[in-house]
Amino acid sequence: MRVRRIETVLQWVSDPQASSQWYARLLGLTPTPYEVPYFKFAEHAYLLFAQATPGTGRGGTGVWFEVESVDTAYQALQAQGFTFNGPPSTFPRGAWSRCTTRTVTSLA
Repeated sequence: MRVRRIETVLQWVSDPQASSQWYARLLGLTPTPYEVPYFKFAEHAYLLFAQATPGTGRGGTGVWFEVESVDTAYQALQAQGFTFNGPPSTFPRGAWSRCTTRTVTSLA
């Protein structure tokens, strides 16, 4: 499996607006207005901030990696001992699966 690029990073934070302002200063970019603050680096390459909610499991970071074939990557990673919440699912732009080993990682 070869990762083509990091497609999207979703960061759960206690204050999305404050985090967005901090990253705006760090990156020298203006966040794009949306339901949650985000920075767009290229088509389908984003850094998003979502509201974390203590006690709900909503927290941490999600990272989406673009690969040639989600099914092939899923099988190869399973063979290497990675675990997933389920088999790949499809949606209008492609397919994805969520890895549960160490961090939440998705393949797109």
